[in-house]
Amino acid sequence: MEDDPEVRALFVSFLSHAGYHVIESPNGADAMDLVSRHGLHIDLLLTDVVMPRAGGPTLAAALAVRQPSLKVIYISGFPP
Repeated sequence: MEDDPEVRALFVSFLSHAGYHVIESPNGADAMDLVSRHGLHIDLLLTDVVMPRAGGPTLAAALAVRQPSLKVIYISGFPP
């Protein structure tokens, strides 16, 4: 999940070429909708921390209710 289309495309390209099945979303609300509509199982959530319409931590918490074993990697363009 990444709101910057160029950064998202880079991650999708890199991970797809590495053999991963990638589900992409520009924000947390859309990502949650995708999971809900399609009953998706996610092996790893790679998400930006600060996002419009539900940030990464909010999405991860909502998905963890459905899938407690969910692994999450947070990324951010903002310095700590």
